Amino acid sequence: MLEAIRHDGQEQLAASSHLTAVCARHRDHCHRLTARAEQEWLGPNEYVWFPGCGASPRTCPGEIPG
Repeated sequence: MLEAIRHDGQEQLAASSHLTAVCARHRDHCHRLTARAEQEWLGPNEYVWFPGCGASPRTCPGEIPG
């Protein structure tokens, strides 16, 4: 994604009342994804998970941990 588009989207989200909810949904999605990847890591589907393991996804600025 172009940095300018990402920045604009982050500004619009921060100006809205949805920032906390969106960040919480993103956090929950990442937790579900990593739990599933952990279950499937050493098995017949590991080739699906391996390419994304080195990725470091950007989180919402000011995301609430936990």
